[in-house]
This record gives sequence, structure tokens and C-alpha cells, in this order.
Amino acid sequence: MPAYALELEVVSMNAKIERPDLYIDKFADAGADIATVHAESKCGIRKALEHTKGIGLKAGIAVNPETAPERFAEYLQDADELLIMCVHPGFSGQEFIPRRRRKHIKCAQNC
Repeated sequence: MPAYALELEVVSMNAKIERPDLYIDKFADAGADIATVHAESKCGIRKALEHTKGIGLKAGIAVNPETAPERFAEYLQDADELLIMCVHPGFSGQEFIPRRRRKHIKCAQNC
């Protein structure tokens, strides 16, 4: 048991790793409500989303700032959440990339 306790309403897990599909069950075991896979991952995105939902979690897709919407559009119908990164994952102290707002708008219009 940890030395601290948090009361959270929703726990969302997002890991920028090559094979997030191998960790979805671990995310669930850790208490996640939502597991997010990056569109740039080296796993079957649709299969990962289906597995996530199959074990009772909500499924999300995260995309890097430079990723074109066409790269992940086919998966939107299978996702409960879309996380568009406005910084590059893994590097602290970055400035917000404002041009990503256009991607948000385009995705919202097509969903």
C-alpha cells in the first residue's frame, strides 16, 4: 500500500511507448479508467482499442503534433477519447505549439 492516497474521479493512462498494447492490462490493474495508445505506436491500434474496451476501460488515441489527421482518422470511431499532443512527448519545458489548434478543429468537424 502506498504511503499516500489520492481520490481521483478518473484515472487516464497515457504512455508514449512502442508497444502500449502489452501494458493495457497493467494499466487496468493499476486502476486506470482510460488507456490511451499513441497513433504512432508499433502495435495494432484498432486491436489495442478493442482490447482496452473489452476489459472495461475507455479507450483513447494520442497523436504527436506533426501527425496528420489522416493517419488516425480511421480509428476515431473506435475511440472514446482523442488526445492531440501540443508538445512533443518526453521533453519537459517545451512551449505550446499553437498550430495544433487547427488539427483539433479538423478532427472535431469530422467526428
